Formats: sequence, structure tokens, C-alpha cells
Amino acid sequence: AFIDSPRDFIVPSNSFDITNFNDTIYCVNPGRQQIESYTLKGDFIASFGQPGSQQGAFAGCCNPAYITFTADGDIITSEKGNPRISRYGKEGKFKELLLNRKLLGGGTAAYEIKVKGDTIYVAGNKTINIYYGRNE
Repeated sequence: AFIDSPRDFIVPSNSFDITNFNDTIYCVNPGRQQIESYTLKGDFIASFGQPGSQQGAFAGCCNPAYITFTADGDIITSEKGNPRISRYGKEGKFKELLLNRKLLGGGTAAYEIKVKGDTIYVAGNKTINIYYGRNE
């Protein structure tokens, strides 16, 4: 299958992540500050995201940089510039800021993220950190 964004992919840097969850393909469109979803055949489903520095928006150029999923389908994003890791619901509604620049250890590069259960594995700034979630 060939994925063709209805508004074209804008990739001004090396941040161009893609993943799969529940038979849906999700990819970042970093120059548009959005996440897009597609069927396994490459047909566009939806997109979400907007530029901005406030929580729930994607700041600066080329964000989000990385995406992954929790077991229940929440979307976890990692941004660069002012690094932060955020959680969004299945439909793209912002839920919470999980880790900010200070908690991540600084820098400006995006941190790679993986999730297993309620644990977030974060690699970046020449370190690997493990953050244990809380029960909700």
C-alpha cells in the first residue's frame, strides 16, 4: 500500500515517525504539526493537531517527532525544541502532559518513546530513563 497524505507530507527535518495500532497506521506530519491515520490499504482516515506552544498543541517546527500507543489506545507523543511527552485520547483530544523538559533532563532534541503497560521508556540526551505510571 502507498500512503498519500491528502495535504502532502511536510518533513523539514529527520522527524518522520510511523506506527500501527489496531489495524490502523498512524504517522506524524511534522511540518503541519499533526498526526494522521490511515487504513492498512493506505486510505486516509483522519488527522489531529495544531501548532502552538500551549499544552495540547505541537510547538515549533517539525513536531511531533515520535508517537507510540498505550495498551488502551491512548496516543503518546514526543516533541523536540522544548522537549515534552504528552498523552492524547484515541480521537486526538489532549489528556495530559506526562513529562516536560526539566523532568526529561533538558536539551532540545526529541526523546524516543516506547510504552509497555504503565511504564514509559525514554531514550535521548545520551540517557535512557524509565518512568513508572500511576494507577488512575
